[in-house]
Amino acid sequence: MRLLDTLAHTARPLRAVAAAAALVATTVAPTAQAAVVLIQSGAGVMLTTDLNAYFNSLSGVTSSVIGDAAPLSAAALAGVDLFIGEAMASTDSYSAGELSALTAYVTGGGTAFLAAENNGFAAAIAAVNAAAANMGSTMSVSAAQIEGGCGLVTASGAQLAGSLMAGVSSFSWGCGSRVNGGTTELFASNLSDRVIASQAIGAGHLVIAGDSNLANNGIAAGNRTFFANLLNMGSTHTVPEPGTLLLVALSGLGMLASSRRRAG
Repeated sequence: MRLLDTLAHTARPLRAVAAAAALVATTVAPTAQAAVVLIQSGAGVMLTTDLNAYFNSLSGVTSSVIGDAAPLSAAALAGVDLFIGEAMASTDSYSAGELSALTAYVTGGGTAFLAAENNGFAAAIAAVNAAAANMGSTMSVSAAQIEGGCGLVTASGAQLAGSLMAGVSSFSWGCGSRVNGGTTELFASNLSDRVIASQAIGAGHLVIAGDSNLANNGIAAGNRTFFANLLNMGSTHTVPEPGTLLLVALSGLGMLASSRRRAG
């Protein structure tokens, strides 16, 4: 009888550890449909090559870059979880067909991150505003030059206002325009001017940044977390945060120890 009791006490913690292991597999393993990122380069302010390399370094993520002259069509956006549009060059704009494709993509469940720039980039601001208006978004970009001085700055604390800043302790950006409307994700240092904002559109999301200097100098750690959060916003594939495996493993060990104490 004592042997049967011992086996019963042992089985329970083993089942707990097995459950924890299953949770690890569910959390970390890529889903059947891995995440796909499409980045469209523009004026060259955002280092799209570095950003593309970062996304491709994430487990289960495939990222690619297209030039600003490449047509943005329904075919190009098919299967894409996250579309990133860098601030457009002065000679570029979205065609009516591209606006329709982008709207259909977002309302159908995709996430579009459109970056504008400071008041020296009128075409970039106009392109973002045209896309937002076509989607029926209440967001827009007003030409400005915040924080001023046109150098990179670091945001922290209350400036990191939205869910896209979860896990971010500091965020690098610099010299952008003001974003109006939407849910604030990033404030300027005055805690009034919006730098990044988001809005649910149909089944998807539109995120607008008033600045494109977000992937500079090797991409700051906080910015990397922001981009991972951005991908997770509408993706069927969850990029695991650092430490997920450790936390789940410790949870399983804790259940094992607790069960042993009760058995004793």
